[in-house]
Amino acid sequence: MHVEQLMFRSGPVRCAGDLYLPDGVDSSGRAPAVVMGHSVVMVKEALGPHAEYLVRAGFVVLAVDWRTVGASEGEPRCQMTVELLEHVLLWAPVQFIHRLAPTPLLLVTGVDDQVHAIDEVLAAYDRAWQPKRLELLQADGFGLSIEPGLGPEYRKAS
Repeated sequence: MHVEQLMFRSGPVRCAGDLYLPDGVDSSGRAPAVVMGHSVVMVKEALGPHAEYLVRAGFVVLAVDWRTVGASEGEPRCQMTVELLEHVLLWAPVQFIHRLAPTPLLLVTGVDDQVHAIDEVLAAYDRAWQPKRLELLQADGFGLSIEPGLGPEYRKAS
């Protein structure tokens, strides 16, 4: 596995990304891929352990810093604007999840996750079209971000 740093445009600013490539795959090749973003209190480097699990399963992974965060450009630096907060509060992916079909969907979550309420995850899963799979782990959201929960989470995904 090797990692390449890159910049890409998102609207008027350039965003930073770490491109994780499995051995034998270069940036011009074709392979299944995952784009990973982080919460507003993290940077892309914190996604490294997650990306490594997926790379070992054969995926190319692009971990990104959102605009204004980490190595990405944009102002104001790292503070959520009122406009962005409004978008976050109105964002309801459950309304669009059916559009993923026929792309396979795997939802992996902890049953005690305080950030992603289980009833919202189940509602999203119910609205998704086939093919789909749901894996519920006996952990909270933070327990899925570090060991011992991180390994079982990604073994379910690979």
